[in-house]
Amino acid sequence: MRTPGERKIKSDLPPFGGPIFPPMRGKIPSWLLIGSLILTLTVGFRIWYFTPSVAPLTPAKDFTATAPDGREFSLRELRGQYVLLDFWGSWCAPCRRESPELVQLHRDYPDQLEIVSVAIERDSSAWARARAQDARLWPLQAMDQSSSLRFLDGPLSDLYGVNQVPTSFFINPDGLVLGVNFSFADIREILDQQ
Repeated sequence: MRTPGERKIKSDLPPFGGPIFPPMRGKIPSWLLIGSLILTLTVGFRIWYFTPSVAPLTPAKDFTATAPDGREFSLRELRGQYVLLDFWGSWCAPCRRESPELVQLHRDYPDQLEIVSVAIERDSSAWARARAQDARLWPLQAMDQSSSLRFLDGPLSDLYGVNQVPTSFFINPDGLVLGVNFSFADIREILDQQ
């Protein structure tokens, strides 16, 4: 009930608790459908593209590579110990930032862990400079010659389905991939339990 002199105020706003948007009457705007479809396809493609082809708890794919000193080595030779297969690049800032942690991991577990670094590069001089600057001094390193640093098309990165760096595979003594891109803390926890 209104008091004298009170006027009814007309408002375009819905009543309290009512919908803010006008009813759609069962129609979804085409721009919303198309936008949702594009977003879903984009996210799905990125997940598919950047997921390595070697899944956890599958056998690590064997390869033979040449170390900086000219000696050939294979992943199969390392059975019986934990292996961190580390794909990186001298041109990759996140890879270079994690180098100190990788070096410390190598120092802390010399008898329990073998680090195999695979540098995806176009030229070996940049790889040699980065190894020296970052103190990546372990012997098992290889260069994966790639014609495109955008698509990472070297033979080892193709073998493991690596499409971004850094990417690492933690391999158990039986040659099974325990996981992809484990944190250094997770690797330390597993090695400390041994």
